[in-house]
Amino acid sequence: MKKKFFGFTLCEVLITLGIIGIIAEITIPNLIANIQEQSWKTAARVAYSKASQAVEQMKMEEGGSLAYYYVTPSSFKPEFMKYFKVIQDCGLLNVLLTVLGISGIRLFQVVNMLQDKL
Repeated sequence: MKKKFFGFTLCEVLITLGIIGIIAEITIPNLIANIQEQSWKTAARVAYSKASQAVEQMKMEEGGSLAYYYVTPSSFKPEFMKYFKVIQDCGLLNVLLTVLGISGIRLFQVVNMLQDKL
């Protein structure tokens, strides 16, 4: 009487592992890219929210208007920085408007432009 062996042969196991490896190679890079994209979007939304809250707080403290900062944009950065933990300052006074590439534009328009991109 012959004994029956139940199980998989080495060849079957290696073929299965190869197929799983190929599928993983195809799907994992896309999965990682999607996760990174979502984390960037989330970080942008959080940054926008914090900046909006800081601007609204500044508005309330200035009596409902930021007209002073329209006239003297170089004074905006020091006031704006009070609402954040700043690790290192680059030293440029007009960096907020320069980074956005739109010097001379009103602050609320900048915030609206950022909101449209999110």
